[in-house]
Amino acid sequence: MPTPPAFEPAVHELTVEAVRAPRIRRRGRIQSLLLRLAIGTGDFQARLQRSPRKSLAALVSVTLVLGVGVFRLRMDNGIENWVSGERPAAALWSAEADREFLVVVRDGVDPETSGFADEDRRLTAALAGLPGVAGVESASSILDGLGRKDLASLGDGAKFFENFLVYPQSRSAVLRVILEPGTRRPEALARVKKAADESVRREAGLARAEVLGPAAFNVALDERSRAESTRAFPLGIAAVFAVLTAIYRSPLTALALLFQSLVGLIWFLGAAGWCGVSLNFVTVNVPVIAFVIALAVTIHPYSAWRRLAARAARTGAPTLRQISLRAFPGCFLSVATAVLGFDSLGMAPVPALREFGILTAVATAIVFAANLLTFPLWMRIIPRWKTSRPREFPLVGIASGTEAVIVRCGAGLLLVAALALASRIPIDHSPLDFFAKDDPFRRSYDEASRKISGLAPLEYRFDLPPGPLAERLRLLEKAAGELSAASGAPRTLSAVDQVKLVTSLAVGGAPGSFKLPDDDAALLYAIDEARKTSTDFGRFLEGGDAGAARVILLLQPIGGREFQRIQERIQEKMAARLGGLAGASAAPMGLIHRLVAVQDRILEGQIVSLSLASLAIAVLVGLFLGSLRLMAAAFFINLLSLSLTAAVMGLFGLPLDLLSTMVASVALGIAIDDTIHILWEHRHLSRTWRDGARAARSVFSSVGPPLTVTTLVLMSGFAALGIAAFPPLVRFGLLTALTLSISLVVHLTVLPSFLPKIRSQEIHP
Repeated sequence: MPTPPAFEPAVHELTVEAVRAPRIRRRGRIQSLLLRLAIGTGDFQARLQRSPRKSLAALVSVTLVLGVGVFRLRMDNGIENWVSGERPAAALWSAEADREFLVVVRDGVDPETSGFADEDRRLTAALAGLPGVAGVESASSILDGLGRKDLASLGDGAKFFENFLVYPQSRSAVLRVILEPGTRRPEALARVKKAADESVRREAGLARAEVLGPAAFNVALDERSRAESTRAFPLGIAAVFAVLTAIYRSPLTALALLFQSLVGLIWFLGAAGWCGVSLNFVTVNVPVIAFVIALAVTIHPYSAWRRLAARAARTGAPTLRQISLRAFPGCFLSVATAVLGFDSLGMAPVPALREFGILTAVATAIVFAANLLTFPLWMRIIPRWKTSRPREFPLVGIASGTEAVIVRCGAGLLLVAALALASRIPIDHSPLDFFAKDDPFRRSYDEASRKISGLAPLEYRFDLPPGPLAERLRLLEKAAGELSAASGAPRTLSAVDQVKLVTSLAVGGAPGSFKLPDDDAALLYAIDEARKTSTDFGRFLEGGDAGAARVILLLQPIGGREFQRIQERIQEKMAARLGGLAGASAAPMGLIHRLVAVQDRILEGQIVSLSLASLAIAVLVGLFLGSLRLMAAAFFINLLSLSLTAAVMGLFGLPLDLLSTMVASVALGIAIDDTIHILWEHRHLSRTWRDGARAARSVFSSVGPPLTVTTLVLMSGFAALGIAAFPPLVRFGLLTALTLSISLVVHLTVLPSFLPKIRSQEIHP
């Protein structure tokens, strides 16, 4: 049955002669340049096709060499890869505040028994002698510094250890293992675990020893993400293959398209591996974006070839120049805008975002170059297979006139409603939510949190006002008490506790002696003794009549929002107490604070950078196509697509975390590809049709099928990630699939109403 004229694709396909004719000048310099580049690309691909053996040998060689580099890639979520080189201003803490550490939790021990200290000393010595360990903080190490044998010898001074290193109520003890900077966490964790397991076997009645802490958390995160990616992403690729096979009704075609898309991805990952690039939870999404773009720039030329091949009987077999002229300009524009948009993230304030933007731009360029080089080789194979006329895109009609105004107004109201719902999105990044509830590591953390405190210590720096040292220490005691009350921490740790311990020991640990002396002279003497007996006293209190103090709040692992609320309550308390004291201030510091602060900055930076990237891409679209109206349309359509996804998240209370912010970046890279192809096709056909309505319908008849195929294929691939056992990967896959479906609907229903009306004019000869 013949195709209705209204849906007949442009019969007047641009020919090389038409492009070289003087009328091409009407298209503008950029559009003329794109068409000439398309001709040159087609000619270059034709030369590659005429030497298939040499081209294939070169392709295989490059792929094999770079492919080896894929095995050199590694995951690394260490703090040094997330933060820049700035450190706290005080040199006193610059070497200690951001040290990574492991927490060894010894369950089943009784700290009140006489043998506890001896076993603790043996384990402390074993851990301190391990490579990569800078030091071990334990009850026995403090006892040795005091010259005491066990806790019983401290008398009332044993209160120093309450809810800190020793937990008699839960029959647990803790050792804090500080790692040397630059130590490889997996190896250090394995060594510490082995030493802890050996202590379990030696001690009769000891249940087990768990190794937790920030370093262990990073290792577990790397292991789970790597394992789940290895398992889930092949399933996504399989889903993509199945959908391609169903659409094109040929497994060989699906395999060729899939393999062509993967070549560029292998090149990028291999080059990254050879260059020693490590992936983290931000940059791990770069390969996903690269594969998405590679698949898009593979399907569009193939769809153009199918449409041209369907008319081969009357127009002759399509050449690579014709295919390139039909598909290259749109693909180049989408890739160029994606590269420049992501490259703009290179100016982001957070190092992880800068690396993400630069790597994505590089990956996009590599996969596009790989597609151009490999496409002519596949064309020697695919035409031998049976091909059928592609089905026309079932577009019912395009709004025009009053209908277009109604659609635009409705879309505007929908955007406002979506933004209102998006404002309800909870922003949080609870660290344990990276793991499934039944994950062994998360269970260990949950169990340990019920028995001990301080797995996520929050540290505060107090700049105390000038004055006598005794007076400043008493002020610190009151401030530390208010810190504990505001945060809900069972206790704080500061120089005050060390002075109390020395005071108690001076009187033989008499009951009630664990307190600051009432007399200032006695207090100053206790401070001097604390400096002599404690090697780390200087890390908690600077000497002289002015200086700073350090207070540690022994908190459990909590979400980022809760962490922020605690800091806000603390700041209110400290403002009330220190506000009237000249030169007094309080500020959070330390490893946990910096990790949470970096995550907050990444979330904020992602939102701002995404907005700027969307605007930058829209501006580039306007420059490339020479139309402010098209620029505004591109910005509005992509903003509407992302806002509708955000509205769903706000409606169902889905939190915005480090992984879900990546959904917008991936979706933007796909959506802008759809936008570019539609706008370029509209710009192209507006000059080759006499009838504006037929031209408008022909736009979607031409680009609708490849856009729909690309979206369906990618939706299936991302949706397949929903079966992973890694919660961030599940949320990422399902949210991305949802965003892609929304974007496709918006592009096919709302974007047509924003296209300028096509005036009838002469067609090119």
